[in-house]
Parts: sequence; structure tokens; C-alpha cells
Amino acid sequence: MSSKQMICAGCLNTVKGRQHLKCSKCAKIYDILCAGLSEKRFNSFYGPGTERKQNWVCPECINKKPKSDTTNTPVRAIPGRMKSLQNNYLTIRRIADVVSLKLQDKDILNCTRVAHKNKDSKAPRAIVVQLISTRCRDEFYSAVSRYNRSHPKCKLGSSLLNFGGPTVPIYVSEHLSPANKSLHAAARIKARELTYKFVWVRNGRIFMRKDETSPFVHVKSEKTLDSLK
Repeated sequence: MSSKQMICAGCLNTVKGRQHLKCSKCAKIYDILCAGLSEKRFNSFYGPGTERKQNWVCPECINKKPKSDTTNTPVRAIPGRMKSLQNNYLTIRRIADVVSLKLQDKDILNCTRVAHKNKDSKAPRAIVVQLISTRCRDEFYSAVSRYNRSHPKCKLGSSLLNFGGPTVPIYVSEHLSPANKSLHAAARIKARELTYKFVWVRNGRIFMRKDETSPFVHVKSEKTLDSLK
């Protein structure tokens, strides 16, 4: 297959030239922007025939693996037109500025958009940012949470990042396994049904709380949700 015929699995655009990577797990092709690499890093570490290039694993396959490293943080609902690697990094820095978090360039190890499982989805692709440590990740979560609590009528959204168009909320969450993503979604639905005020994730575990004075519930499975009143 020629490079002109290759389609990037991340942005679904035609891959031009030789600056692309093929996943060693699923064999999908990604251009370097969707792979989360700068041109300099690609040329330095992923040259033709190198072991690193042959063993490269795409963001989608990485997302499917159980995570012992929890420094990855998905940021959802960022307008899809912000596609370049540079703009992804800039977006994360803008969010940090809005929520009054001192986040330096060295704290951001990697930043890339991930493809939708449903290719027909029109929702913006999530940005997954890998921070330098779990402590840095937790500070990021805490800053976003504090900001949203102190601005209940103007929570973190696209307008605060100077994006044009209608304002849409921006969500920052932990990187969950596919099973826990489904459970988290089910917990949010159940919370709306039973008027639970809080649903949150900490270290890969899902929690709910009816209000500020009630005990928290550790949601381990669908059975936990079924038992709630």
C-alpha cells in the first residue's frame, strides 16, 4: 500500500510522506501528530528499521491495556478543530491557567487525541495527557474540582479557553479501563435517577455520595448500583 493510500486511524486523514507509525498490535497507521510525537522526536527515535519503531503501540491499544501507570488523564469535549500536537499541549496549559494550577512544560510528558470506537461519532475526540507523576495528576484533578465547586454557574468549559462557537463543558477524568468506563457511565446515570450529588473516581475506583453529610459508596459493580435507594 502506498503512503498516499494510507489513512490515519486517529484523524482519518490521508497519511502523506513517511512520517507515520504502524501499531505492532493492531497494525493501524497513525501520523506523528495523532501518535503524539513531534517531528524532532520522531526523527531521533523512530527511524526506519529501529526497534522502537517496530515495537510501537498505538494510543487505542494502550487504552485497552490494564493500567498500572495512572498518570494518563483524559480531557473530553475539547473542540475537534484543535488538532495539532502544539495546540493539544496549549489547550492543557490553558486549562491549568484557568483553574489556577502551576503546570510547567516539563510536567507534560505526552499529549495526544485518541480515536472513537464508533467511527461515525461526531463528538470531539478526547485528549489524553500523560503527566510526570501521579502527584501532578492528582493536583490537576483537585484544581479542576476546586474551580468547578467555586464556580457552579460557570464551570470549566470551552468559552473559558477562548474557543469560538457554543460553550460546551470540558471534563477531566482519570484514565479508566473499558469496563470501569462503562461502570462510571452507569453510576452517573444512577446518580441522576436517585439525585445523588456526587460521583467521582480516585485511583481507578468509582465512588458516589448522596449529599455532603451522607457516607460514600464504593461502586464495585452493577450490583452495587442496583442496591442503591
